[in-house]
Amino acid sequence: MPFLAQIMGESSLDLATKELVIMRVSQLNGCRYCLAAHRPVALDAGVSGDALAAVCGGDLSVLGARDRAIIDWIDAVTTDAAGVTDALAAQTLDHVRDDQLVELTVLAGTITMLNQYCSAFDIPPPGAPE
Repeated sequence: MPFLAQIMGESSLDLATKELVIMRVSQLNGCRYCLAAHRPVALDAGVSGDALAAVCGGDLSVLGARDRAIIDWIDAVTTDAAGVTDALAAQTLDHVRDDQLVELTVLAGTITMLNQYCSAFDIPPPGAPE
């Protein structure tokens, strides 16, 4: 899957933001493999334990304004892309540039596809007994 290098490589988004998004999308999609595989990567990338707990089903109010705006966008794109509103886009654009909003959306779609792949083939999380 060479396109993943394009998505995960150097870009307008920092790695911590990408990992925060990956964890949230994987949580929304219930992908056990991606949640387990990306948890240590997210922590190494600088995502705090509190932020990680928040996007994995905890209290989102602990997130800063930028991260919260991004997560609101990611939630909408992942769960009901057709329901995304101009108001939500404008709210998110208060915290990210246009190109970053596009990249966030492509990242969410890519991770959703990977979540579906891992879940459909029931790929066990890293370290799980076989």
